[in-house]
Amino acid sequence: MVNGCGRFTPLRFEISGSGDSLACYAVATDIKTDQELKGPTITMAMAKKEGWATKPGNKWLTMPELMIRYRSAAFWGRLFAGDLLVGLQTQEEVIDVQTVKVSANVDDLNAKVQSAPVIETEPDDLF
Repeated sequence: MVNGCGRFTPLRFEISGSGDSLACYAVATDIKTDQELKGPTITMAMAKKEGWATKPGNKWLTMPELMIRYRSAAFWGRLFAGDLLVGLQTQEEVIDVQTVKVSANVDDLNAKVQSAPVIETEPDDLF
């Protein structure tokens, strides 16, 4: 989407290091303003701390240079082209989400709501 929208030059990836010191950021130029837009640097250290590169069977273990580019592009898009992405996540971002079980006792919640203090105001007090 970013490369085809006509607002930016195609994304480029600046890669440095290798192995555990591998790092990458995406960059493109805003065609209207000629401003260079540099995304955040993604590193293998970040990938490991976030758990992206440590899951068994994931592609970070076998294709780190490709995966670091994907992640760099996603971060760049969130910062500079959020209107194009409209909240859509990449496959990698969806896979990274961990399921969390939330449970609550509805009766306890209702009791808290009912016992909360009521604040009475005049309409003029609101503005």
